[in-house]
Amino acid sequence: MMKRILIIIGFFVGIQGLHSQTLSCKIEGTLINQAAYRYAYLYFNDSKSTLLTEIKDNHFLFETPQPGIFTTAQIFLGFDSLKTLQDLVKERRMGINGVRPVVVENLKIIVNTDMPNAKIFGSDLNRDLDEMYQAVKSLEYKNFIAQHLDSPVSLHLIDTLSKVNKVKLPFGESVQYDVEGFYNMLSDQIKASTYGKKVWNNISKK
Repeated sequence: MMKRILIIIGFFVGIQGLHSQTLSCKIEGTLINQAAYRYAYLYFNDSKSTLLTEIKDNHFLFETPQPGIFTTAQIFLGFDSLKTLQDLVKERRMGINGVRPVVVENLKIIVNTDMPNAKIFGSDLNRDLDEMYQAVKSLEYKNFIAQHLDSPVSLHLIDTLSKVNKVKLPFGESVQYDVEGFYNMLSDQIKASTYGKKVWNNISKK
């Protein structure tokens, strides 16, 4: 359980990688049976910055410059314009509300029941992100990487596992995942990318 918590925390911090894209992107949201919410928030993991937009007629829109690198963010909803991610973390401990991790790109999101289960319509990168979280829950890291040999999401998974390897757990224990073996599974193209080289440098640091 401690291992899984550490890995999830790693994902919460953020993702960076490859895939330079267009100069701007739109994230469009539609709410179904969620009339009470008035604002939507987009929290960027890497910069720790937040965008706020008003929900009108059960729709919201974020229009933001497309990051030059592969980046994730978290979308969440609020009743007022002063909500912060820290507020949301407190609420999550009580089982209230939630977030939806996304890759920042042109996409559409439909919120029917709750935000964590919102449906995303974007590129394969957002699909990979969802599948990665499922793999984390079931501890199927190797299987995920084997099925995503060209995905920057696999690089992030490996990078996070590498960082977990270096964390000392209570009673002096440590976790050791075969991150070098996982990395060597990847395609030559992704290993040669800027992010691939960065992850390898992180792995190589003792």
